[in-house]
Amino acid sequence: MRLERVDSRAVTHIGYDPAKQVVRVIFTGGGAYDYFGVPGAVYKSIRDAGSIGTAVNQVLKQYEYEPVRRRKRVTVSGHRDSRHRFGLVRLGHSPGWERA
Repeated sequence: MRLERVDSRAVTHIGYDPAKQVVRVIFTGGGAYDYFGVPGAVYKSIRDAGSIGTAVNQVLKQYEYEPVRRRKRVTVSGHRDSRHRFGLVRLGHSPGWERA
C-alpha cells in the first residue's frame, strides 16, 4: 500500500489498497489504523476533503478498523531505525511510502 503525506493537523499519511478496500491512516499523535471495506470513492472523498481529520472522524469511523502494530527494526549499528515505524520505508525511486 502506498501512503501519501497529507496536509493536516491530525493526520500525517493516508493510503488505500483497492484490492482489499483497506484505508490506512497515520495520525500525528503516532497511532496508525487500518479501516476495512472502504470503497474507492469514499477514500478519494476523504483524501480530497478540506479537513482530512474531520473526514476521517465523520466517515471512516463507521467502518471496521484496527490499530496497526508498530514494527521495530534495528540497524547494523544496533540503533533503532525510525524510518521503519509502522513497517514503512522510503524507497529512493518511489515518491511514496511502501510497506516493508
